[in-house]
Amino acid sequence: MLFYRIFPAIAAGCAALMDIQRAKVDNGWLLFCVLVSLFTRIWKMDVSSLGTWICGLLVPILILGILFIFRMLGAGDIKLLSVIGSMIGPTKILNCISYSFLIGAVISAALMISSGIVCQRILLLITLHQCLFQNRKKRTLLQKSGMPLENFHFTVPIFFKCIALCGRCLLKKKIFAVCDLEVDYALNFMDYLNHKKNIPFEIQAFTNVESLIAYGKMNHIELLLISQKAMCRQVQELEIGKIVILSEGVHPPDLDRYPSVYKYQASSDVVREVMACYGAEKAVAPAVFPVLKKTTEIYAVYSPLGRCLKTSFALTLGQILAKERAVLYLNLEEYSGFEEMLGKRVRTEFK
Repeated sequence: MLFYRIFPAIAAGCAALMDIQRAKVDNGWLLFCVLVSLFTRIWKMDVSSLGTWICGLLVPILILGILFIFRMLGAGDIKLLSVIGSMIGPTKILNCISYSFLIGAVISAALMISSGIVCQRILLLITLHQCLFQNRKKRTLLQKSGMPLENFHFTVPIFFKCIALCGRCLLKKKIFAVCDLEVDYALNFMDYLNHKKNIPFEIQAFTNVESLIAYGKMNHIELLLISQKAMCRQVQELEIGKIVILSEGVHPPDLDRYPSVYKYQASSDVVREVMACYGAEKAVAPAVFPVLKKTTEIYAVYSPLGRCLKTSFALTLGQILAKERAVLYLNLEEYSGFEEMLGKRVRTEFK
């Protein structure tokens, strides 16, 4: 769902702003974001994914809690990651944590290099570790000497990672999902689609309804081609841009509200009909969506009089139109004179 990609960036952005201004992330804001994430899942009747919500919430605490104990990471940073984890799930929050630390390391290194205190910080780190295992006087070590102190906010790299996650979601190709209970048909059709270069979609194939529903809850499906046997109420409740039924000829009356294409025909014909259904509703321009073709325009040049330059005019018109679009020239005269005009022998003719 697009919400679970955009809202984490909003939550992290506000938290980073609070952290920079007040050196603290407001707990009320974090609580609000958690409740929004929870209520969104309940409102979408997504109770089955509450386990994912809980795991995403707990993973940052379990992994980063040790860093808080040793005062290497603030509680606000961990709580913010937990909030984001409740939105994007446990797997993706692990990725978010890893990249946040990487981004933070790059920013921190840049700050130290620009301040010229790299060597001092390395010596301080060594002394700090020695002190940690001896008398634990960390605060005194950090504040003595005239070294410049950086107040680096870890919420900033978290925000950068959320922005990258949101941007990747907005810029990536829209999803064209194919769901058919016949495994061979679904996989072969997906293979055919992947070999077509003019389809601006990311192709996903599913051979059971459960995996389609689970995928659709976490990702926005723009176009779904689903067999009539696989169509069910749970699929209808998903936020899908366009649903097209893969019909075997006759389908139940309750599916009449969806456009349908005949299953057992050439794959190219299935694709053309599906794209026609999608393009008709979305009003997609052919220049943006190259798989959709405009209606062919036919120009006819006729005159009851002979030797009035019909052929010359038709050829000139074809050459002018060919500068902007593909043109097929047909001459229906018995003697077109092509061999002499083109300077080569024509072996076939149109009858």
